[in-house]
Amino acid sequence: MTFEQLRAEYERERIGALILERVAALVRKVAKRYPPGVYAEIGTWDDEAFAALTQSFVTRALLADGQLDYTMAQASELSDFDRLTRHQLRRHLRSLRRRSVVDNLVERAAALLDGGDDSAPRARPREVIAAAVQRVRLIPREVGDPHDRAPRVYSDEDLKRVLDAIRHELREEPTLYDVRNVLATVLTAWVPSDLLPLQDDSDIEPEYPTAEGGPMMAAAELAPEDLAVAVEVVERVTARLDTADASLLRLKFAGTSDAEAAKAAGVSRPTIAARKQRLVADLEADLDDLDEPIQRRILDDLGRWLATQESA
Repeated sequence: MTFEQLRAEYERERIGALILERVAALVRKVAKRYPPGVYAEIGTWDDEAFAALTQSFVTRALLADGQLDYTMAQASELSDFDRLTRHQLRRHLRSLRRRSVVDNLVERAAALLDGGDDSAPRARPREVIAAAVQRVRLIPREVGDPHDRAPRVYSDEDLKRVLDAIRHELREEPTLYDVRNVLATVLTAWVPSDLLPLQDDSDIEPEYPTAEGGPMMAAAELAPEDLAVAVEVVERVTARLDTADASLLRLKFAGTSDAEAAKAAGVSRPTIAARKQRLVADLEADLDDLDEPIQRRILDDLGRWLATQESA
């Protein structure tokens, strides 16, 4: 098979037997690098699972999203076609996992909201949803089992905090559409990177990665004496923060830029930068000489607290 044959088929009928054959072979090569319990519809990689993945990839990504057109516009040889198709397939696999995770969370949220209201979406100002996303990003996530198709992501208590954070910004009970909208935004970048780093394809045998704690991943449980230290530090930090400082620290934890924080506070960027530097220096002094697991627990609990605070 040559690239000239693929291009001739594409120009003649867009997608035919040769392109499908090449894509199916790439699907088998790439997909075997991913845990079947997470990515295969029936929990195992067999002919049926590969066929189902090939069909969804061709239908949704290559045709509906126009990725085949992009590939044929960019490629000049067979290796280009393969490289671009592998990249698009990995993106497709990420989207499948993200939907699974968010669906699982929305189902759990429905129980906490007594079923919730999943009616037609209500119009929400963009800045309100953005503020809810910022608050939810402060709430730490669990380190999940990489072989679980839809890991919990949040403990039951932290999922309640997620709903409280959304409710806080909406000023009313969220609908399930609101919950899905916020979580899809929060987890879009996180799921493929922190929860389960996606593998490039190669000819070596699959070695499924284990999930390790990344940014905003919940710390492990502490011994009682270490937990007491963490609780004392959190109480000391929160006691000295006024509303303005708490708002600024929340923006810092959520990854907001100095320019955005300055605009939100109505002050200059240098002023915000100086205030943030002071807050961070004070917090670093509180964390200094503590073991890393205690530091992580302090930051987790501080994030949970900040997610509930009023804005300045």
